[in-house]
Amino acid sequence: MQITTLKVPGLPIVITPAAGIVTNNLSINVNNIENWSTRFESCFEEYRILMAMVEIRPLGVNNGVSAFWFDEHNANAPTVAEAEAKTSTLIANSNANSKAVKTMTWRARDFGDLTYSAANITNTPVSFFKTYTDVTNYGTPATTTTPLFLIRINYLIEFRGIAPIGAL
Repeated sequence: MQITTLKVPGLPIVITPAAGIVTNNLSINVNNIENWSTRFESCFEEYRILMAMVEIRPLGVNNGVSAFWFDEHNANAPTVAEAEAKTSTLIANSNANSKAVKTMTWRARDFGDLTYSAANITNTPVSFFKTYTDVTNYGTPATTTTPLFLIRINYLIEFRGIAPIGAL
């Protein structure tokens, strides 16, 4: 059976606080890839996500920091307690530094992660990428309109099998 590995970019996602709080939970799945069904589902039988590289880009000069982390088990919105308990990366809410863009990587490591999915099943997350910040604990501006971050997930996906001719 033919195996093909491709790096595929996801759509950009803007993170904006609501009343100075961000509790963002992004599913690491292929729903974030533009035109998945026409680009990949019609060409391949199965896929699995081997890696997700998340690029985090601050959009303005804002106070405070935000916590970012991967969570393979909890699909709930993040809380301050979770942000403090998890191993996370704190990133300044400011693009004033030339090194402001950060990349975090999730890699498949166990059999659950490495199971193939049929190409038409797109909503099964392998992990969640979470963001948390607030005014009190992390010094984020108390705003509801200023976007803080642009997130882009680049996926490393392994495809198996070629779709039958009739499916193309």
